[in-house]
Amino acid sequence: MKNLKPRKLYNTKNMSRREWLMARQSGLGGSDVASIAGLNQYSSAWQVFIDKTEPINEVSEETISEPAEWGNRNEPTIRAKFRENHPEWKVQQSHIMWQSAEYPFMLANVDGLVFDPKRGWGILEIKNTSEWLSDNWGEEQAPEHYIIQLQHYLKVLNLKWGIFAVLIGGNRYKEFYVERDEELIEALVEIEKDFWENHVLANVAPYPDGSKSAGDILDGLFPSSTALPEDEILELEDATILLINELDELKVQEKEIKNRKAEIENLLKKKMGEHQVGMVEERKVTWKPSRSFSEKELEKAKPDLYKQFAITTLDKAKFKKAYPKVYEAYMIPSEKRSLTVKEDGFLYAVSS
Repeated sequence: MKNLKPRKLYNTKNMSRREWLMARQSGLGGSDVASIAGLNQYSSAWQVFIDKTEPINEVSEETISEPAEWGNRNEPTIRAKFRENHPEWKVQQSHIMWQSAEYPFMLANVDGLVFDPKRGWGILEIKNTSEWLSDNWGEEQAPEHYIIQLQHYLKVLNLKWGIFAVLIGGNRYKEFYVERDEELIEALVEIEKDFWENHVLANVAPYPDGSKSAGDILDGLFPSSTALPEDEILELEDATILLINELDELKVQEKEIKNRKAEIENLLKKKMGEHQVGMVEERKVTWKPSRSFSEKELEKAKPDLYKQFAITTLDKAKFKKAYPKVYEAYMIPSEKRSLTVKEDGFLYAVSS
């Protein structure tokens, strides 16, 4: 571990949303790393490429999402709880965008810095998560994409340890201590260096992956409003047939996997019999009675309350069957397009 001090690239305390996004284009931050490594279900390497290379315009000033808003609102409360738990530590908030002295493309915006008399300075990361995502936080380890984020920060600030302070579901507080992992950091540096030099600086977009964000980008780049007439047929290169053949194989595998999954579930049900809970090694199997909400019973018992929330909707399937021509007349083009692959009467559709 080299004794290199990070640079203070920007003071972020009073930055506007647009200024913040422009500053982030100076390099790769902790939240970018998991996307580049393919570990972020909400983003992708292609999304990061777009974020780093596209001009920041007025659209970028949009209101932040509700989860992000409440994360910001709860951050001071979580930090206060952390201070209560560690009165012997010095805890300070960070308003700096840090830059690695060794790899200038590596940036860090940390929630805080902490000083432990025994371990020295470390990084504090504050997270606010919903109860629905509580399973992602184990008893002793944070989610993988957050671990990667923190290891990236440790490299940038040249520190040896960090800690997560997490509020789960608004009423459960947990902490997760993390040591510096040199082997993981080396791998991250290689991934980030390759992405920054061979994609961002070279202005060469990575191949799109299967993430939703990659699909959203394609929908935005090629909306239905720009689609050429159907009689203008593109002659695809010969190698495209390999992708189509692979798609055919995946469709078959998908069906086989679905059938095998159902078969295994039925075998487990047979083994469980009348029991609701079963254990094998450290794995728990449950087969519990299901419950469903009864709209009819609510309407019968509390008609006024039912009417307050009842919504009348059109049964599109029945309407299409009864009045196909009228249905067709009200088909309005959307901005998204549907991809299909057809051969000898067989049609595979990929919804978008």
